[in-house]
Amino acid sequence: MKTFNIAIIGAGMIGAAHASGYRAHQARLASDQHQFVLHTVCDAREDAARELAKVWGFAHVASDWQAVIADPEIDIVSVTLPNFMHAEVATAALRAGKHVLCEKPLALTAAQAA
Repeated sequence: MKTFNIAIIGAGMIGAAHASGYRAHQARLASDQHQFVLHTVCDAREDAARELAKVWGFAHVASDWQAVIADPEIDIVSVTLPNFMHAEVATAALRAGKHVLCEKPLALTAAQAA
């Protein structure tokens, strides 16, 4: 069985919305071939990450998004940071081979998104 470990980068309101969505659909999306694990919440404010992880059942907390993306255990990344950080973090996650769910907007300009 393949395990997909999920990380949320950004523990604010949108991070909580993503955590809620993952938690609500975790069992529905699982099958005999794969499962989804609520792995890590990352935020520069580690106390915020810790609180979000506690509420929604994530196993780990981090404060360095680059370390989370570099972690080979992480398969799926939700980017729920302030808008100006979306492109940098989403691009880094994609380059690291992660599946990415990026809160809108993907980037601040069309050129940056391209």
